[in-house]
Amino acid sequence: MSAMVIDWLSSAALLLTLLIPFAWALSGLMRRLSGTRAAYACWLLPLVALVPPGSLPLGTVVLANPSWVVGAAPASGMASSAVESGFAWVLLVWLGGAFLFLAWVAFRQLHFQLWLRAAGMPSEKAALEGIQMQPPRALPIRLSERCATPMLVGFLPPQLWLPLDFPSRPRAEQEMALSHELAHLRHGDPWWNVLGIALRALFWFHPLVHLAWFRFRGDQELAADEAVMDSLDERERVFYARLLCRTAGLRLPSIGLGGFLVSSLKERVVMIAKADGKHIPARAGLVMALVLAVSTGLVVAATGSDVDTADSEKDEYLPVDRVDPKWPRLAFEEGTTGWVQLEATVDRDGRVLEARVVDAQPEGVFEETSVQALKQWRFPERSASEPKERTIRQTIKYRLDED
Repeated sequence: MSAMVIDWLSSAALLLTLLIPFAWALSGLMRRLSGTRAAYACWLLPLVALVPPGSLPLGTVVLANPSWVVGAAPASGMASSAVESGFAWVLLVWLGGAFLFLAWVAFRQLHFQLWLRAAGMPSEKAALEGIQMQPPRALPIRLSERCATPMLVGFLPPQLWLPLDFPSRPRAEQEMALSHELAHLRHGDPWWNVLGIALRALFWFHPLVHLAWFRFRGDQELAADEAVMDSLDERERVFYARLLCRTAGLRLPSIGLGGFLVSSLKERVVMIAKADGKHIPARAGLVMALVLAVSTGLVVAATGSDVDTADSEKDEYLPVDRVDPKWPRLAFEEGTTGWVQLEATVDRDGRVLEARVVDAQPEGVFEETSVQALKQWRFPERSASEPKERTIRQTIKYRLDED
């Protein structure tokens, strides 16, 4: 089981290395062509890495399913146990890193919310009478003298925190500030942030994931700004830009929305100044970004579209070099038998690029040794005119006799 987790983790990390730069570039392109909401939608693309490769078999063909019987030859020991121990240690280190990252984020978020509450007060009708634009009733509202600007905090459920003097501020300022926070709520940003933090925890060792987080958060703020500006004229946009400048340099935890760095502030003001320079309507750009992200994700999840579509019933594709898997010692000593059905991707040279378990009986016994063995098999070479990859399926049976 540990080997399967590590195998998924390594393949997902490799996919993220490819998908994050692509999503980053695509978001920049959509930002210039259509606007920031389309750019924000492009960050759905890295989520494709979480899908197990080959789980969307678009255009793939599974060949005949021959069965191979493994004789009763137990693994000679030390090497097999060393490999299993190594995978277990790697898994332990990964889990430890993910736990520490989540603990750090949770501590920061809890500390921030307690800091707000220490100087805050419950939402009181009298204190909120001056608010001209009423937020949704289901959204909890809190006041705090430590809150410099309205912000959404947390996610179960999100809470709207307002400065103590907010009810006395001008109507235009109230409406613009609340519109920005409610745009975050409509976009589902508190929950997208939780998903982003979970992704950072899973891949805490991957620097690109952490870099992408800050670009993702920047596009998130820009998308909320763009939603506000849809209803503003040129004079009101200037006023909105001034409101942003008043909150320059705020630094808030990753789940608490509303905070941003000075570098992000500059980008947001520039975006407001160039808001009319888009070439594609915002809705059309958003649909285009979603279609690009989903279609690219389907191609990646399908392990490439360049796969064999020949008639498998007429093509007998058997290995020319086969390595028998090691029989797990404990299973052999206990007389455990079973089978593992595997699927593999084979290149033109006959090498197995990837092997994955489809089904097994019993579970958690023979899968690891079967995958390791299948990766060493060689199949007949194919000509350059044929598709560069094909999908095969094999079943390895573990029996104590061959009757």
